[in-house]
Amino acid sequence: MKKKVLITLGVLSFFIITLLFLPRIYDWVERYSIVKSTLNLEELPNSTKVISCRSHFTTDVLTACYLEVDPNDFNELLQGYLFQKRELDSYSHHLISPPYIGKNFKVSYEYFAFPKEFVHGGFIKVYTDSTNENVLVDIYIE
Repeated sequence: MKKKVLITLGVLSFFIITLLFLPRIYDWVERYSIVKSTLNLEELPNSTKVISCRSHFTTDVLTACYLEVDPNDFNELLQGYLFQKRELDSYSHHLISPPYIGKNFKVSYEYFAFPKEFVHGGFIKVYTDSTNENVLVDIYIE
């Protein structure tokens, strides 16, 4: 009798823990998928940590994601499109509309592309600090 109760409690505990963590696992997978498709990449560098993403609910695509990456892997994020680069002196929270995501880091560079696949217009912007460790990916498709 005691053994059945312990087994039942163990099975119930397993299912409860699974139900608690399943949404977090789904969210993690979804964030990585968003960044991969936004940057037109098959895979993200192993060091990439997608911390948070947010999308506005409109008829256009307005999505931003904050990530952290090993600076040595940063250039791999730019392989999906032909990006142009310019220096910038701003902060990440000044460059996207609220709600803000990630930490408010000092932006030193902006990489931007206007993919031809966006037939009605749009852009992809990648903002990074001077070390290329903190990254904000911003996409707009009309």
